[in-house]
Amino acid sequence: LQLQLIPYTATNSFCDQLYLYFPEDDRLYSSSASMTLDRFSRMTQFEQTPAEDLAGLLRTADRLTVLPAQRVVSNLIDGADSRMVGFILPLGASPARSKGSVFFLIKESVYRDMFADAIDTDLNTYIRMGDQVIASAEDLPLSPADMETAPDGEYSRVFSRNNDSWLSVSRPGRSWGMRYDTVLRMADVRAAIRSSLGQLLLFLMSLLLVSVLLILWVARHHAKPIEAISGLLAPEDDTRKDELTRISTGIRHLTRANSELSSRLDESLPMQRHDFVLRFFKGRFASPADTAGAAGRLGSGIREQAFSPT
Repeated sequence: LQLQLIPYTATNSFCDQLYLYFPEDDRLYSSSASMTLDRFSRMTQFEQTPAEDLAGLLRTADRLTVLPAQRVVSNLIDGADSRMVGFILPLGASPARSKGSVFFLIKESVYRDMFADAIDTDLNTYIRMGDQVIASAEDLPLSPADMETAPDGEYSRVFSRNNDSWLSVSRPGRSWGMRYDTVLRMADVRAAIRSSLGQLLLFLMSLLLVSVLLILWVARHHAKPIEAISGLLAPEDDTRKDELTRISTGIRHLTRANSELSSRLDESLPMQRHDFVLRFFKGRFASPADTAGAAGRLGSGIREQAFSPT
């Protein structure tokens, strides 16, 4: 059993001590030692839990039992004087079939690291199990007894103590009926809100300034060619006006000349003969007589007999 506990104890960074208790031999086992429950109770002194009570809890635990954070003095903990939270958890498929219990200790400093918050202000944080405070981190002159938690179904509540307003925020845990409570001054909350709004306003003003500068740059970039075109079309300049008039007149003359040239080409004899050949090969004539007539008008010596079926 000790060999099985060594790898877990070596790699575990959450709990400080881990023990297994079996009622059959009334002994506790760890990765480094085994001892009777009475001897363990004498070697480990809990500030708020007498040795007899601890032994009784280990022998009769039928559900999760938590010992709130308290000063623990023990040679098994490097002889240090530390505030620790104790957990007793029965082992077995059911309380009636319990084979023993696991008992582990967690330093309260571990919870303090978990309580670190992004809010740069003083606050009190608690882990509660029912009405019992398991661990806490306190920066404010406010005791857990002065705190008013939010009623069921709500997460926050504002209350008054010592001529000051406080905000209580509660969140339920995932298991074992635990709850996480935080208390901070309403004045600090309002200051944080004002600071956030100020930062947001500065950001929006900066964004507006950048947008205005971008619009001005785009307007100036596209204004130059527009001004150049406007200058060319300015009505007060008679020379430019005459040039535009001559250009317009020239375009009209060129269009008229192209139309006359197209009409002359359509009326020319070679073009008409070319058109007759295309129509002839495409079978556009209704009868040989129509074909011969069209050929005669073009001066072609095509006879009607050449198109007869015989």
